[in-house]
Amino acid sequence: MTRNRIILLGLVHASIMLATTIWASLEMNILKTGPLFDEAWFIATLVDTYLGFGIVYLWLALTWHHTLIRILYFIGFICLGNIAIGIAIAHRAYSLGPKLTVAMLLKGDLK
Repeated sequence: MTRNRIILLGLVHASIMLATTIWASLEMNILKTGPLFDEAWFIATLVDTYLGFGIVYLWLALTWHHTLIRILYFIGFICLGNIAIGIAIAHRAYSLGPKLTVAMLLKGDLK
């Protein structure tokens, strides 16, 4: 049951972020956000977000030995952010098998 819940959590996470991204895109063209870079809190939020993506990527890269998956996760995290993180969590839970535990999820495919 843990595996299914983690997969669901990852997919819900990705879906919420996808819906939020679509909503924001309909409200304002992403190419017209230049004035936001004048706001200190916008810069701080952006730095905080990408540092968080970096930490999550580092954890996944250190605990997952498939080079192609590492590369795809990196590209996904940089381009899609939390959408890709939600998908990565669901993928990881699915890939580690039906007897998944939280400890296994955190440890990945390390022996």
